[in-house]
Amino acid sequence: MSKVKNIKRIFFLFLVLLTSASALWAISGKSLKADPIISVCAANNHHFENGFCSKCNSLQEPDKTNGVYHVANAGQLYWISNTVNLGNGEPLTVLLVNDITINDSVLASDGTVADVQKRIWVPIGDAKPFKGTFDGQGHTISGLFFNDEYESYVGLFGLVSGGDILNVHIRDSYFSGKSFIGGICGAIANSESISNITNCSSTAVVVGSDSYAGGIAGYASGTISNCYSTGNIDGDWNVAGIVGGANKCIVENCFSTGRINGSTNVDAIGFNESSSSFSNCYCMNGKTQNGFSEDAIAFSSGYICYLLNEKNRGADKALVWYQNLDKRNADHIPSLNSNHNQVFQHTLKSKIFYSNSEKKERHEKIAAGKIK
Repeated sequence: MSKVKNIKRIFFLFLVLLTSASALWAISGKSLKADPIISVCAANNHHFENGFCSKCNSLQEPDKTNGVYHVANAGQLYWISNTVNLGNGEPLTVLLVNDITINDSVLASDGTVADVQKRIWVPIGDAKPFKGTFDGQGHTISGLFFNDEYESYVGLFGLVSGGDILNVHIRDSYFSGKSFIGGICGAIANSESISNITNCSSTAVVVGSDSYAGGIAGYASGTISNCYSTGNIDGDWNVAGIVGGANKCIVENCFSTGRINGSTNVDAIGFNESSSSFSNCYCMNGKTQNGFSEDAIAFSSGYICYLLNEKNRGADKALVWYQNLDKRNADHIPSLNSNHNQVFQHTLKSKIFYSNSEKKERHEKIAAGKIK
């Protein structure tokens, strides 16, 4: 009997040890079976948060309709970047269908980088440039962050060749690299197919440790039209508010208001490197050889907005620039947002005024202080 009891005791202890081992594996987050996270994601059952899988951190592929990618969140924007940089699916047609935030509060109130954890942005287009069309449809991308003084071709886009970027606005973002750094695009390369940046804006801080830093593009060969930058731009040489180096580039109807700092070839609008043209471009209290420098009052009064629309007025043309001039909801600078108001010019006793009213009589009352 004692021998049988001993065998039972040994078997009981074995069961206890086995149970304890299983418990320890469970507590440690491991399993004797296949890892459920791996198996779930392998079955394409991801759990996406802002386009990133919370289980395996894979990227959510955008919806595609009739060959057009519809990007709705941050992970899908990274998916576009990854696809372009791998050289797959060129050229692409991309539409933003939402405002997108990648990081919250990248910049502190004084314009410096905030001390918060950030996801690093991967610019669209590197050794393999972006080709195709990227239409922001008036949406905003916020919280882009890139900081590596040894890397070049940095911005929302790193390198574009034969591509169109339009209707996208960059906010609360920081781009720092070596050369070819821009709020929208690091560089637009020379190409048989002309590239264009149209109706875009950036408030991003742009820093280049070497050359070609610009509020919109670090270097451009193509067309930049109806764009503006309000961020501070720092670099060594070829530093400018719109385009750091313009090579056979047309720059028109643009303005910049940020601080521009550099040692050589510095311009508050753009540096004409070769065979480029600048027309109807403005900066705020800056030095420029390729436009007009105006004060803050000229920008807030509606004067600059009216001038920027000079080529856009007429029955067969659509307005691009808008600005609320009502004191209760006034814009300090022109806007590309059509939800804001059109600016009209009036003359009153040989003086020129601007308002959001097409009726001269109303503006005369406003100027006389009878109504606000």
